[in-house]
Amino acid sequence: MLKIFRKDSLTPQTERIYKVPLFHRLGSCLIPLDATERLRALHSYYRMGDEASFSFNWNEYLHLKRDWRNDIINTSLREHPEYLEMEGGSCACVMFIRKYPNGLTDQFLNELTNMDFPIIYSMDVEPLDNDVAYQMVMKKYMSNERSINREQELKNENGDYSTNINYERRKQQRDTEEMLDRISSFDERLLYVGITIVVKAGSMEELEERTEKVRIIGKTHNMDIVPHSYRQLDALNTSLPTGARFVDTMRTITSEELSIFIPFNAQEIHDDLGYCYGFNKVSKNLIIGNRKLLKNGNGMVFGVPGSGKSYNEKSEMGQVLCFSKDDIIVVDPMGEYKDIAAAWGGQYINLTQSAENVFYVNPFHVPDVVPDIDRFVAEKAEFAYLYRNEPELNRCTEKPFYENNGFQFRIYAFAGSGNNGQGSGRRFV
Repeated sequence: MLKIFRKDSLTPQTERIYKVPLFHRLGSCLIPLDATERLRALHSYYRMGDEASFSFNWNEYLHLKRDWRNDIINTSLREHPEYLEMEGGSCACVMFIRKYPNGLTDQFLNELTNMDFPIIYSMDVEPLDNDVAYQMVMKKYMSNERSINREQELKNENGDYSTNINYERRKQQRDTEEMLDRISSFDERLLYVGITIVVKAGSMEELEERTEKVRIIGKTHNMDIVPHSYRQLDALNTSLPTGARFVDTMRTITSEELSIFIPFNAQEIHDDLGYCYGFNKVSKNLIIGNRKLLKNGNGMVFGVPGSGKSYNEKSEMGQVLCFSKDDIIVVDPMGEYKDIAAAWGGQYINLTQSAENVFYVNPFHVPDVVPDIDRFVAEKAEFAYLYRNEPELNRCTEKPFYENNGFQFRIYAFAGSGNNGQGSGRRFV
C-alpha cells in the first residue's frame, strides 16, 4: 500500500495522473482506495486472521451512535517493553533494521516475505533534495578529510613521516567520494528510509519462535533486526498504512539501494472457469486463463521443434473436453491427432488422397438456409470461373444453371477430346 504526502498544493487527482504512468512503466499499477477500503486495510492490520469479519456501514453507525473505531482496532491492547498483548491472547512484536550491510541482494526480502507465517513489512521513505543531499555528503567528506589531516599531523609529531592512512579512514573516504559521484553525475537520489517489521502470533512461545526466525534471516544477510524497545505501540502505528511517523529509526540510502527493499511485481492470471496454461516463472503459481473472457479468444503457439507445442494444444483440448461442453474441430495436415480423436471418442475425417480416404468434399454444396442468395451465387460462380481457368481444365466447358425451386446449383463438365467435342457427360457435383 502506498501513502503519499506532499508539501505543495497538488490534488489527489493530479497526483494520480503524475504517479500512475510511472508505476505503469515498472509493470505495476496504482488503485485508489475509498474510505471503506482504507478502513478495511486497517482492520486487516489490527485483526490479522479475522479479515472476513469486516463490515462497515456509515449510516448504520450514525443511526446506532456506535464508535466505528471499536470495530476496527483491537478493544484490548497492552504495551510491554518488547511486545504487544492484544485481545484474544494474541501477541505482536514490532522490529526494525538497526544495522545495514554494505551490500545486499533482493534475496533478503524474498526470504522474509516467504515465511510460513504472516508478517507486516512497512517502508517509510522520505526523499532529500539533491542540493541538500550533496551538501550533506560533502560535509561528511570534509569531516573525514580533517580527521585524516589530524592523524597525519600526530604521526609527524611522533617522527612518523609515512603517508599511510588506516583502513577505516581510507574506506570511508572512498565511499563518500563514490557517493558524491553518484549524486552529481549519475542522477542518484538520497533518501531517508525506515523499515518496520510486525510479527504476530497466537502465544508468547510462538511469537518468540517467529521473531527468532526473522533475526536469523537478518543475520544471514549481515543485518541486525531488533525489537523497538519501549516504543512498541508507536512503532505499530508507524507501520500502519496511514503515513504517520511516531518513531525515527531512519537512515540514508540511495535510490539504487532502495530498490532492493521494494517487493517486485508479478502479474498473475487466474480466471474463473479457465484452463491451465503452465506456471508463472516468477511466482511459481499456475496460469489459469479463460479465452472466452477476452475480446478476441484466438491464440497462436510458437516454439522451436521439440519444445512441446503439440503437447500444449493436446493438454488444452483435454481440459476443454473434461470441463466444458464445447466442440473441438482440429485441422490436422500432419495427421498427428488421429489417435487422440479415437481415444477421446471423436471422429477422424481423412481428406487426403490415400487409399483410406472415404470422404469427399463438395465445393458446391448448398446449405439448407442461404441468407443472401445473390451473394452465394456470385461466390460460387467466381469459384467455378477460377476452377475453369486451371491449366489442366482449360479445355473444359461448364454449363451452370440453378433452379429457384429448392435452389440447386449444378455444374456439368464435358471433356473436349473425342466424340467430336461432344464427350460423355460426367457430373462433378
